[in-house]
Amino acid sequence: MKIAIAQINPTTGNIEGNIDLIKQFIQQAKEKECDLVVFPELSITGAPLKNLLERSDFCKRAILSFEKLVSETTGIGVICGNIAYTDALEKKLYNTAFLFEDGNILHQVRKENNGFSESRFFEKGLQNQLISYKGKKIGLFVGDIEKEKDIQPYFKKEKMDFFLNIVASDFWVGKETIRKAYMKEMALKYQIPFLYVNQVGGNDSILFEGGSFGISGKGNLIVQANLFEEDFLILDMAQETGDVREISITENDQILNALSLGIHDYLTKNGFTKIIVGVSGGVDSALVLYLAVKAIGAQNVHAVFLPTRYTSEDSHINVKTLSDSLSVRLDILPIDHLFQSFVAEVAPDFNPMRPDIVHQNIQARIRGMILMAISNKEGSLLLSTGNKSEVAMGYCTLYGDMCGSLSVLSDVWKTSVWELCRCINQEKELIPNIIIEKDPSAELAPLQKDQDDLPPYEILDPILMKYLEQKETVEEIVSAGFSRKIVQEVIARVCQNEYKRIQAAPGLKISRCGFLTERNYPLTLKNVF
Repeated sequence: MKIAIAQINPTTGNIEGNIDLIKQFIQQAKEKECDLVVFPELSITGAPLKNLLERSDFCKRAILSFEKLVSETTGIGVICGNIAYTDALEKKLYNTAFLFEDGNILHQVRKENNGFSESRFFEKGLQNQLISYKGKKIGLFVGDIEKEKDIQPYFKKEKMDFFLNIVASDFWVGKETIRKAYMKEMALKYQIPFLYVNQVGGNDSILFEGGSFGISGKGNLIVQANLFEEDFLILDMAQETGDVREISITENDQILNALSLGIHDYLTKNGFTKIIVGVSGGVDSALVLYLAVKAIGAQNVHAVFLPTRYTSEDSHINVKTLSDSLSVRLDILPIDHLFQSFVAEVAPDFNPMRPDIVHQNIQARIRGMILMAISNKEGSLLLSTGNKSEVAMGYCTLYGDMCGSLSVLSDVWKTSVWELCRCINQEKELIPNIIIEKDPSAELAPLQKDQDDLPPYEILDPILMKYLEQKETVEEIVSAGFSRKIVQEVIARVCQNEYKRIQAAPGLKISRCGFLTERNYPLTLKNVF
């Protein structure tokens, strides 16, 4: 059997556009004389769907459009994911994989374990069935395989020829390596090929890395798709040989590719063509500016620098050097006169040598207002630049530096920001090293440093990782060698600042625990830890 793997980038809700994309790949597979073409989970609708699944008109349109696709497809077998009702009353909705050919649906397999909170909308299916096509027995499984027991029922039936897993599996750092090792283990144990077909692209905060692959029953890689881009692969099951892309990139490279893909898809899928970034001379805005250029090209990116009396001369130089390095348009708009006007009206007790939090936040909010005004005027998308460490601790200003339509680094630790910048500079110094080595500062007061208000990031980030991502208790974190006082203060600040994060721009998820997708705590929270 000759199989085509179609690793596509669907847009959530764009049923007609997704079907047009599917048709293109079906035609390509027919031209390559393939017997079967395989698409990912929820290819018709895109994912995640969230409360769209409560809309009966949306669900019916997806189902009717899919039926039309089935009726128009001839000369090749197709496996594709969509939603489906199972009775005339349309009360039970399933996440389903279909095998169809020549206008007929031959098999349906319903997903058992639904993610992205979709278990609220989808019924739990029973997947442990084999399907037949062209004399081959195929184990078809929808969604991530979390434990071996999820697939064991397949192997209690008659022997299958290969196992096929179609997914819309969200990206987090390290997942691809873990998944491939697990699939290899299963292929060797059951001595049959395991094929994995994933979506690619960004929809809201969720990123899909693609990376579809196949492992032979002897543990050999027989097909491999690219990461973070659409791909089309051919696999000859008789010879167990296929297209194998080279994807030996580091985790830092994966993060950079994931974030740039997330920016690109958020921009284009929402109908924007241009980006604006407020640059400060610091490392976070420098990284966001680089990622914006990587995503859509320097000609579509506008950098804006908004200095005050507290902005260092180094920052002026760094911003100019950075924008020249990335070939980005730079506008410099000093805001000290606006700051003075605001202070005179609302905070006349201003001491320029010791500006308090009110005066510091006024500067940030003036910047946010100007950046949003430019965004409105140009029809561009404003990217906010705060990192995960700052967002966790509330070291950011509502309606100031938190302004923006997309928070690019909100799932990237400060220590990782430095690592990523050094990774970018391995071949050429695109981000000036002086920016990377500079002590972090908001520059809202004389000689201000982040460490005036926060523990050093080398201490802060490991505590936050243990608490937020590894779900460790205070006692467990302290037992790892951290000061109890610092741990308690850090966790208290995380909880105290839920109200800021709920008002933040959506962020791009690259870890197991993104704020928008996995953390959902009460805003009123006291003495819990």
